[in-house]
Amino acid sequence: MQRQSLNGNITATKTAPRPLQVAICGEVSSGKSTLLNALFRGRHLPDNMGQTTRPRIVAGVRDCPGIEAEYPDGSLVQLDIGADPETLRGASQIRLWLDAPELRRFEFIEVPLSTAEEIDSSHIERMRNIDMLIWVTIASQAWRLTEKTMLERFGDALPKQTMIVISRGDKLRSIEDRDKLMGRVRRETDGIFGDCRFLMGAKSVIDAAAQSNEAWAESGAEAIRKSLCTLAGVPLTEPEPRSLSEEEGRKLVDLATFRKSADTTSRREPPAEPDTSARAADLGAPADAAPELSKPAEPSAASESRPENHEAKARNEAPVTRLKPKPSASPTVANDTQPAKRKDAGQGAENASRTVVTPEILANLAGATEILPAGACSGVIQDDICSVICGCPARVSALGEVLSSMMVNLDDLLERQGQEDTVEALSIASSGTRIACELVPGFGLVFLLGDSGRMSAGTASAVLTRMASLANNAPA
Repeated sequence: MQRQSLNGNITATKTAPRPLQVAICGEVSSGKSTLLNALFRGRHLPDNMGQTTRPRIVAGVRDCPGIEAEYPDGSLVQLDIGADPETLRGASQIRLWLDAPELRRFEFIEVPLSTAEEIDSSHIERMRNIDMLIWVTIASQAWRLTEKTMLERFGDALPKQTMIVISRGDKLRSIEDRDKLMGRVRRETDGIFGDCRFLMGAKSVIDAAAQSNEAWAESGAEAIRKSLCTLAGVPLTEPEPRSLSEEEGRKLVDLATFRKSADTTSRREPPAEPDTSARAADLGAPADAAPELSKPAEPSAASESRPENHEAKARNEAPVTRLKPKPSASPTVANDTQPAKRKDAGQGAENASRTVVTPEILANLAGATEILPAGACSGVIQDDICSVICGCPARVSALGEVLSSMMVNLDDLLERQGQEDTVEALSIASSGTRIACELVPGFGLVFLLGDSGRMSAGTASAVLTRMASLANNAPA
């Protein structure tokens, strides 16, 4: 393109290449909107939009982010990024624009499809103008005959560059199950798709991806982006560095969610769950105080010999967090015969034989977490230092601070009621998340968080028991 400057000279200006149009197709509720949310690092679109209106969605990149929604009555609504995604429900067409430089070469079009019979000439003609195709299939019923039939209806209108994405990969029980499913889908779609990838669409992971490249990689979206670039021959650019701060990580652990449907257990059931929303005050620190970070633990030979994965990488590279000192939430009660005595969460048994947390022990404990669903995280608190066993470091640190304060407050509550027992185990569950922890004498407080739909109370208890056994058998 040529442009005439004010002095009359003709100058050439470089026009940005047209973004490649990528069609995202699949059966109803297969995870197409979740894929867009994962790629663009946020829950911008509501779940299960295709149940009623099946809107046409276009998502791309521009410097001025925003959302435009058109409704069947012809009304047009403009929204800011971050608006409640439920506002978009009922729209017939949605245009989503975000500032995502790593996706600038692509424009994504979610094509609403239901059955093979629904695909008419207009769908086929529209597909001829598409550069690339992503087919989304659900892990629990991946690549059914109905899906193959739908794809065959497009005939030679399909673009040459295609890939299949298996959604809800985090719902599978183990890595072995994912490997088996991936192998089957690759065999059955050989010659149809150029690549096959998993999508881990847990809401907490997508939320964290907004500020964490590690969480983005954990969702599978980064691998999908890289595959798109490779298939299209587009230069691969590295995403801008993003790191989840402690304050942002803390927001991912909202205990208000669990109070609605919590099952809290210990050897002696506490009469009531204390309010931990003011935990910073209980910890004797300002609400905005950030935990101190100590030197990162060095990776051990044992951890390096394990297959490389996101959780192992996070464990070896993550800093441990020193939690703030935890004074008693209220004055402890003493009598003439026995002085008041309190023990902070994570202190363990007060004896000379202590098992110190080392990289080798963390690697062994991580082995016990392999049965946990994708996206789970785990840590251990010893002497007010929180160490990552697996998962996102910021989430582990935030959860460790919450649980440390909660265990202390529960012990205080029992003391005030004249009970001598301390809380040794705790389990909290909501419809989407389960948190469990156990105080291991002579070691510390081990804890974990995972999807309650895939991590039962029995599984969480078994993992904690296994970690306690490993900690007790480790050299002091």
